[in-house]
Amino acid sequence: MSKVFALDIQNHNIKWDGNIPSCLEFQDIFFQADVLSEIKYVYLDANNVSERFKSGFDISVFEFGFGFGLNFLCTLKEWIDSKSQKKLTYVSVDNKVPTIQEIEKITDQFKSINIEKEMLLKFFKNIHNGINKISFDSVNVEFFFLVGNVNNVIHWLNDFQKFDIWFLDGFDPKKNPEMWSEDILDTVQRFSRAGSTFSTFSSAGFIKRGMIERGFNVKKRKGFNLKRHHLCGETSGKIIKSKSSKRRIAVIGTGIAGSCVAYQLSKEDCDIDIYEHCSEISDGASGNPLAALYPKFNFLTNELNYINIFSFCYASRFYLFDQFKDAYFPSGVSFFDSNPSLSRWIEKVMQLNRADMFELKKNSSDVLTNLKYAKLRVKDCGYVDPKKMNSKLLEPDNIKIFKNYSFIDYSKQKSKIMLNFKNKIHEELYDGLIIATGSGLCNYFQDLSLTKGHIVGIDISDGIKEPLNSNGYVLPKKDNKNWLGGSYEANFIDLEINHHECKDLIKKHFSNLNIEEKVPVNYEARAQVRTSTAEKFPIARRIEKDANVFVVGAFGSRGFTYGPIIGDHISAEMCQKMSPLPCSISRYL
Repeated sequence: MSKVFALDIQNHNIKWDGNIPSCLEFQDIFFQADVLSEIKYVYLDANNVSERFKSGFDISVFEFGFGFGLNFLCTLKEWIDSKSQKKLTYVSVDNKVPTIQEIEKITDQFKSINIEKEMLLKFFKNIHNGINKISFDSVNVEFFFLVGNVNNVIHWLNDFQKFDIWFLDGFDPKKNPEMWSEDILDTVQRFSRAGSTFSTFSSAGFIKRGMIERGFNVKKRKGFNLKRHHLCGETSGKIIKSKSSKRRIAVIGTGIAGSCVAYQLSKEDCDIDIYEHCSEISDGASGNPLAALYPKFNFLTNELNYINIFSFCYASRFYLFDQFKDAYFPSGVSFFDSNPSLSRWIEKVMQLNRADMFELKKNSSDVLTNLKYAKLRVKDCGYVDPKKMNSKLLEPDNIKIFKNYSFIDYSKQKSKIMLNFKNKIHEELYDGLIIATGSGLCNYFQDLSLTKGHIVGIDISDGIKEPLNSNGYVLPKKDNKNWLGGSYEANFIDLEINHHECKDLIKKHFSNLNIEEKVPVNYEARAQVRTSTAEKFPIARRIEKDANVFVVGAFGSRGFTYGPIIGDHISAEMCQKMSPLPCSISRYL
């Protein structure tokens, strides 16, 4: 990653001529009035997209120049119309991000892609510099929007990633040479497989020569409408895609870490057995009544900060999937301006000019009008019902849950993995293993730290409809109680409730809420262990060089923020798919 703050994105600098946008930077129009017909002719037809989508293979597309997403929306429509049961992976790169309002203004002209537009805009939130991933599971599509300088972006890809179709988009090569450099053409060659094709609206001679030098059979095709020519071509050799055999994967632990990995693997060609040592799933920290999802970051351009921002933005889109609607509540989250440090942080947040993500407000709730400090509201976040969420994650038919299995260790049987349990005889063999056992990871890493944390349930107000955050949090009601969090004990002996810590936690939040009542005698409390690394990075790595054995965890108090993106990353590593994390970042996990 280049040292650019992740949330400091650039929007297009546009001049409008009616509904046609022009780029002031390159003094060129983005498209013409008949743009959908041009996309079909130049990109879809020239790459034989319709027939290839019906071929019975997974297809991957890489586009240089996202613009306002019209190429993607047209490709998505073609994919949906094909009724393919395979997977489409679409990757697009741009250093500028369109606003939702711009996408709506442009796409409102084209009713034929209205369904696809609505699908995209539902998830086009919290976009940042780096890799933004949106999954459309109902139609088996994964969309990656890579935001950044193209010369940096091309280094985020892993060597095993290959693409079938290339859309060489972008402005006129004379006006935007960076998008047509030798490095870009080298990237196309490096990440193409046999039978890959490309097309571009341009017919520039240096592009034709460059693609020929890189092994493409190039032809100059009649251009669209009044344009004379455009280029397209293909690599030599037949399209060969081996069908992988179905893999069987074991996951140890049904907390948010294990559940997210199992869910992501279930979307690949895998059968998953997930093991829980208790009689119910999510019996550890993931068994809390509720959990807040909100951003936690500073303004440094270091890798930990990138992980925190990427994870929050990914999770805020991931939990919007329809299957999670009863487990995730996108309420927004308000931050208190309760001390000088938070005040400075809020001021810097608003200087980002991300009105799509943050807004200032006087009160977090119309009911709690006596709040002293509520100042900042983060829009696209909310709170999670952990047990419901993990249950939803483990619903796919190819996931089997085994309870009351106490994992000891594993052994290798040639290329397979055998599990050993304290109380069960188990002779199944697996192609891969993910260990997500929370504090049990101390068996594999010596430098982990454990802290004891409390959550407390008391009746404050029905008017709290969103998480309220300062040094800790107050959550909306569940089971007639508002849940408070934010205590940490580094030196603890057991998980008995520390009532002194609980009362201090209540006093702190009563002060933030401007409540003058005494601490109630009756409250509900729960204590659990949080596991962290010394550097505060989550763990997501392979621990067996020659086997698919991974460990996942050390999420600290950020489990429901880290879980979705880390689960996706581990699934990508195991199945050699594209990760939502740049390789320059994932090496820190």
